[in-house]
Amino acid sequence: MESYSLPISEATRDGLWAHAKDVAIQAAQLAAKRASEGKNVLAQTKSSPVDPVTQVDREVESLIRQRLKQVRPDDGLMGEEAGIEGGNTGLFWIIDPIDGTVNFIREVAPAAVSISCVYGSVDPTTWVPVVGVVAEIGTGRLYHAGAGAGAYLGDTPIHVSSLQDLDLALVATGFAYDAQVRARQGKFLATVTADVADVYRRGSAALDLCALASGAVDIFYEETLQPWDLAAGSLICKEAGALVSDGQGGPACEHMLTAANPTLANIFNQRISSTYWE
Repeated sequence: MESYSLPISEATRDGLWAHAKDVAIQAAQLAAKRASEGKNVLAQTKSSPVDPVTQVDREVESLIRQRLKQVRPDDGLMGEEAGIEGGNTGLFWIIDPIDGTVNFIREVAPAAVSISCVYGSVDPTTWVPVVGVVAEIGTGRLYHAGAGAGAYLGDTPIHVSSLQDLDLALVATGFAYDAQVRARQGKFLATVTADVADVYRRGSAALDLCALASGAVDIFYEETLQPWDLAAGSLICKEAGALVSDGQGGPACEHMLTAANPTLANIFNQRISSTYWE
């Protein structure tokens, strides 16, 4: 469990936490309903031809924004699809309406709704995390954490694995939309695959982070994650006992995020520092 100096009271944190859970559940239910209706039609692509967005992404984000504003009208908002809306409380809600849109479209693996509340800024290197919630679409699984109060799957506390040996580790990762970045990611993956038990790719960073937090995988790393990709999941990991960083001693950011229990993180981060950027 991470130790934080919260800029708000525990009672306020708990209220934000409860609200985030309620909204995430509603949003996941809407996404599941639209999927069952066959309404996951591709609207357009974003940063590249393999970076899709659907009408459901936009509908779900609209619902989340509306529900958050009903209770917290003066907080800021940052969403993957609709951008930033300023506030005056110092609190920002970071929203990914469907993390794993390709999974959602193709129905090959789970996707999730990710909602986090942070204090101070929308920059992962400077914000103070307050709450994080990840709702898996279609299953009812709800991962969540409050700063200084632990991480949970439903009502059950979760914790990272205690594995100490890199060669026994199950490693989760993801790949960027940019082809040049993918080439670098593939090169590093080729060097590390022989030194770990196996490599796992789910297609949702939020759910990969939750798998790390619950001990289902032992290491997670990924380059080029956006704030909405990592905000909720990284707090859940920290509260579950993970060391979350940029792999080089700094805070996790778009540049890089790594997560594992502290012993395994230190071993793996040495690999990141020595070989990833070659």
